[in-house]
Amino acid sequence: MKRKWLVLMTGFLLLGCGGGKTGREQQGASGGGIASPKQVTHADFRLDTLDGKSLGPSDYTGRVVLVDFWATWCLPCKAQARLLEGAYPRYSRDRVQFLAVDVAEPVDVVRKYVAGHPFSYPVLVDPEGKTTDQFGLAALPSLMVIDPAGKVTYFRAGLIGQKDLEDLLREAGAEAGEGAGGEERGARSEERGAGGG
Repeated sequence: MKRKWLVLMTGFLLLGCGGGKTGREQQGASGGGIASPKQVTHADFRLDTLDGKSLGPSDYTGRVVLVDFWATWCLPCKAQARLLEGAYPRYSRDRVQFLAVDVAEPVDVVRKYVAGHPFSYPVLVDPEGKTTDQFGLAALPSLMVIDPAGKVTYFRAGLIGQKDLEDLLREAGAEAGEGAGGEERGARSEERGAGGG
């Protein structure tokens, strides 16, 4: 457990040394980013939500799925979450689903944080970090984008800007401006009850 925290803190420091660039800008021509997780082509995992239901990307087959790996203590994660919260309503729930995966923290710590900082999309917990260890997660925040066929199209550590986020989702098959209408807002409320915060 100490090794995991050391790796995460080192990654956090490395991200702080990125010259203010976003994770996508840091990729460069080689496709590698600062503290990038290992290359993953498919990510079929299931984790518990805060209310004990089990969810994962495969529950949203046929949609673009964005997975935000974060922790309550991570300041860049909070900035990333604000950006994602602002972007989420601009995409149709029929085409795009966001998931937040808290990494290596006790469930009660996450529950308390989310009670004061609600998410509009489901929050999953990986309290031991076992699932995220499989992906070689080295720093937080890290974003994963999965296309409708289940292929991982992006997986990098670091903050991402609004335009880069829109580009990543478009490349995976989703367009902004497909915003949620009244019925979809109601569905989001139901999702929050299923662990979305």
